[in-house]
Amino acid sequence: MIRIFDEPVQLEWVASGQVIQFASVMVLLIVVASLGILHILEKEGIGTLLGAIAGYVLSQGVGRAAARAATREHSVPQGKDRPQGKDAPQGKDAP
Repeated sequence: MIRIFDEPVQLEWVASGQVIQFASVMVLLIVVASLGILHILEKEGIGTLLGAIAGYVLSQGVGRAAARAATREHSVPQGKDRPQGKDAPQGKDAP
């Protein structure tokens, strides 16, 4: 499925771990749903597991996106057109 996207997108997804995370979460969801359908897990257990999986996935996505954005921001070399030192903009004016 990942092959239908451009190579930079493929590299980003693999480097960030999103591909393996997606596959793992899908397996977990199938297992939890199967155990619920077979009445091995009770309603409370299913809700707890699904909530934990959803919380993990959402927290990983937000945290990882923020970390990657910060890494990209600090890895951009400063050009001659960007002021440095005491002339650099401070606070909300900073790039």
